Amino acid sequence: MKRWMPWYALEVEPGDSLLSAIVAKAYGARACYLIDSGAFAIENITPYRAAGNYVRSLNLSPPDLSEVSNVKGPDEGLLVSALEVLLRPT
Repeated sequence: MKRWMPWYALEVEPGDSLLSAIVAKAYGARACYLIDSGAFAIENITPYRAAGNYVRSLNLSPPDLSEVSNVKGPDEGLLVSALEVLLRPT
């Protein structure tokens, strides 16, 4: 696999889906920040786990979401997902 320089992903207003965090991590992002003006993301972790399984079937390395039960931000004004915590810089 080709190695790129370290890179970071930022998505402003991801809306109801945080799937870009899974894809970014699978393609080697050191961190992925998803910032929105409100808590619009689907909180059920099931679709994110399904996406991770699909990405894994493509021989990529998505984040391990086995310990995540839902997606919630720390406050109501700015959504920073539980996925971002998993994807913080290494």
